[in-house]
Amino acid sequence: MLCSGHAAGRCVFGKVSWDLQASVPKNSLIELPGIEIKPEMSTLPSNREMYDLKELHSYYSAHPLFDLQQKMLVVVENAVLQQQQQQQQQQQQQQHQQQQQQQQQQQQQQQQQQQQQQQQQLQQQQQHSGSLLDKNDKISLESRNNELQSVTPQMSPYFYQSTTTPIPTESGVDRLESGSSSPSQQQQIEQMSLQEEENKTVNAASKSQKMRQILALRRKMAADRRKFLERKRLLSSMKRKVIKAQNAEMEIFRRHCYNIRSFARQFGVLNLKQYAVTNCGFIENYYPDLKCGEVEAFVDRCLDLFRYEEQLAAS
Repeated sequence: MLCSGHAAGRCVFGKVSWDLQASVPKNSLIELPGIEIKPEMSTLPSNREMYDLKELHSYYSAHPLFDLQQKMLVVVENAVLQQQQQQQQQQQQQQHQQQQQQQQQQQQQQQQQQQQQQQQQLQQQQQHSGSLLDKNDKISLESRNNELQSVTPQMSPYFYQSTTTPIPTESGVDRLESGSSSPSQQQQIEQMSLQEEENKTVNAASKSQKMRQILALRRKMAADRRKFLERKRLLSSMKRKVIKAQNAEMEIFRRHCYNIRSFARQFGVLNLKQYAVTNCGFIENYYPDLKCGEVEAFVDRCLDLFRYEEQLAAS
């Protein structure tokens, strides 16, 4: 805008021009050289000039390079979007923490149940091993009684006149072991008892070792399963985040493309690529960071998007 004079004159703004005249009170005696003073005159332009100014404002406001208000709106919208994204991220983090707490509680419950089951299994196995040991003791006592019955000590023919064979009792067995049997027989009996005890201890040790190995293997399997489930959960959460970010980027890109097409149609531009190529130098002058190749690639992607959506709508 160009104006001539200090307080009054003629101003030119584009194709519109108007006279500026100073207004002073009626009884003022101030005289300014070179300025025509008209008392009680309005300094506002005429209706025609105001209409021309509005047309110029609407023309420049429609152009993206001069529309500062539109840029401010874009900045505000970006700030609002960032706040919404931060709120969504906070909500997702809270949900993720709640899910982790629930999973930890479930894992603790499962571990407690597994420990209870293992304790019950150990008790059952101990009872079973005790019953087996009792059976082995009974079998060993019966075998010893049979061996002692087979042994016939040297006695007088008049010691026992009855035809029935005597059944040896525990006291009788002790007496036979102590004095009535020969030293070789006593040694055999002692060796057999020692072997039976050794066999019992070996069997019990082997059973306990097998049980320890089984329990260790189960614990290892449970730990491996927990690790596998944790990795699977992390991979699924990362996959969801990546898909969500890709969808957000695609939606932003789609909005930009449709905004560009609607803006071009307002100016009667139908071929976006040709318009971008012809105005590439103009764009680089105002936006040095934006190169012509990037603009063409962006327009090509927008055109591909439009064709793809048209095919979907037609199908």
